[in-house]
Amino acid sequence: MTALAIAYLGVDTVWRLLDGWLTLVRQVDQSTTFEQLSSSGEAYGEVLGENASTMPKQPRYFSLEPDMQRGKWSLDEPLDGQGREMENLREFTSGRPSQVSGRLSIPIDVPGRRLDYSMAGAALTPVVHIKVATLFAELAPDDVQLLPVDIKGCPDEYQILVATKVLRCIDDKASREILVWKPEDARPDKLGQYRSVAGMRIDRKNVGDAKVFRTWGWTVALIVTEDIKAAMEREKVTGAKFEEV
Repeated sequence: MTALAIAYLGVDTVWRLLDGWLTLVRQVDQSTTFEQLSSSGEAYGEVLGENASTMPKQPRYFSLEPDMQRGKWSLDEPLDGQGREMENLREFTSGRPSQVSGRLSIPIDVPGRRLDYSMAGAALTPVVHIKVATLFAELAPDDVQLLPVDIKGCPDEYQILVATKVLRCIDDKASREILVWKPEDARPDKLGQYRSVAGMRIDRKNVGDAKVFRTWGWTVALIVTEDIKAAMEREKVTGAKFEEV
């Protein structure tokens, strides 16, 4: 345990905490009044406070979801350069780089207020304004693919956001409710994958250094790190909301 603590916190921090604890034990053993006990506890609390800033901050992750708003536009299925729908419905949402070539376009299904973050078609393809695309390109260049897309009345303003990593990281026990495809469901293509995930929680140790990814077996979820969430909030990105996982 001590070796793990040293690896995680560093030798100096662990030593100060242990030394503070031993001092606390001696003082408590020698205390004869409540005031002395309280003073000893406060002194150790100061030791903890001094070292809190040196402890690594636990990463936080969020599901990036559409913020459903009245009066907003609704985008239809993405089309290839010949104006045809994708052969693979999940071309942009499978968690893998897209192999589509040529200029893409997306028709507007229902006119309305434009958003910085939208989802298009049945596969819920993420479509982002160029300012959001720039943010992802800067903060997570190894985790995303950005594809220019034409939308009527919005020349060169939007791109399709493709998360290029799938991580097996859903914490089945910590999540509120998990349903898995079973043999009796007669869907061999989905066997073992998630049929439903409610109140998702992920196991952070399985994430590594990824900042944008989809979750294995439930790729409908698009996960981003706290710094990306913060950057989008600073930019006042419209159409997006976040739920911690």
